[in-house]
Parts: sequence; structure tokens; C-alpha cells
Amino acid sequence: MEGIKDIRHEEIERHKERVRRVWRYRRVDHIPLNFFLDDYSTYTLKKQCLSGEAQFEVNVRSIDRLLRLLPDDYIPAARVWPGYITIATMFGLQAYWSDDPNQAPGVAEHPIRDMGQVYELETLDRNSGLMSFNLRWLRYFAEHLPVDVSLTGIDLGGPINTAKDLLDTNLLYTAFYDSLEETIRGYEEIAGGLAPDVVGIPIVWLTDRWGDQEIRELYHSLLGVAERYARETRWNGES
Repeated sequence: MEGIKDIRHEEIERHKERVRRVWRYRRVDHIPLNFFLDDYSTYTLKKQCLSGEAQFEVNVRSIDRLLRLLPDDYIPAARVWPGYITIATMFGLQAYWSDDPNQAPGVAEHPIRDMGQVYELETLDRNSGLMSFNLRWLRYFAEHLPVDVSLTGIDLGGPINTAKDLLDTNLLYTAFYDSLEETIRGYEEIAGGLAPDVVGIPIVWLTDRWGDQEIRELYHSLLGVAERYARETRWNGES
């Protein structure tokens, strides 16, 4: 494809159908590879978190780039609020930013120091904290992006936020970002552990530090693993 302005519905549907077949445990030539690109080359993470316009611009640019680079599998998706602390702000907490504008924010303090305080929390309102901002821009994305661009929903954080409490944050976040070899090895380990009974579709999260040729090389290297993964998977039937 030539980019976001030339998205072909039938092509994206073909990519989605491979995913659907996997979730139905139907045979495919390779396990789909899903890519997502973080880009801080124009706006820092902090700027993107504070500006819906910046979020929209960066999403469009990243989707356009991946549509042109990746020959197969890619399902374009836009991400609203790359900040992780929406729920915390709905409880009245303030975002805390480090000196690094590309470091995701945390909270200035933890409101619960005793489990008994859980029952003292107020019922959340969907218009409180950052949720109002997120919902407004989620609607804007839906209205201004092509229909074949999926919306990821609002990034509210998840298990990774707990994991970073157990493992050094820098190691956790950078190990796979910076190394092509570690990314491939990681996927090999995961695929080897899941096959033949469990199918998992990877999401490859990149930053703008990856060059075009590196992205192509990574895709084709992972594709080899994905093809082997598909051959080793126990499918429900042959078609």
C-alpha cells in the first residue's frame, strides 16, 4: 500500500481474516505479526499525552509509515492517550512527570496505604480526571480516520504496570526496544513454549529509532519464526 490515504479495505480484511482463522484454530501459512510504532521524533511523550492534536498527528504518521513498509499482516490501529494513568486521575491523583519527557508519567503519591482505605474511594465518574479528555479524542479519532483504522481504545495500563514494580523499569522497557536479536529470540521462546496447543499473536512495539531497513529485517526474521510456529500448531481441521 502507498499509505493511509490509499488503504484498501479488501487488503485489510485479508489481514484480519488471518487473525480470525488463528483464533478459530484454523490452519494458516504463518502466525500474524502485528506492529505498533511509538514516535517521539516530533513530539515528546509528555506533549502527546497533553495534546490530542499531537496524538492524532503522530498516529497518522506512524500508520502511514507502517502501511508503506510492511508487505503483509499489518492492521492499522490508532492509540489514544499513551500515558497509563487515566484511572488514577479519575480518583483525583495528579500526574507526576520525571525530567525525561519521554518517560510515561506516574503519580505523585499513592492514596491507599492501608487496604481498609479501598472502601473509602468514591465511585468513579466517566467525566472525571483524564477520562473526559480521552473520550473526547477517541470520538475525534473515530470521526477523522479511515474506517479501516482500528482504535485501540484508551490506554489504561495493565499487568505491565505491576511487572515494572517487580523488575527494574529500565530493563523491562528497553530490552526488546533496542535489540533486533533479543526481539527475535524472545518470540522464539514464546512460540516454542506455546506450540502446539496455544496460539498467541505478537504485537511488536517499536520506537522511531528503528530505521526502515531494520523494520523490514525484523519483520522477515519474525516471519520465519511465525511460519514455524504455524507448522507446529495443532489446528482444528486442515482448512
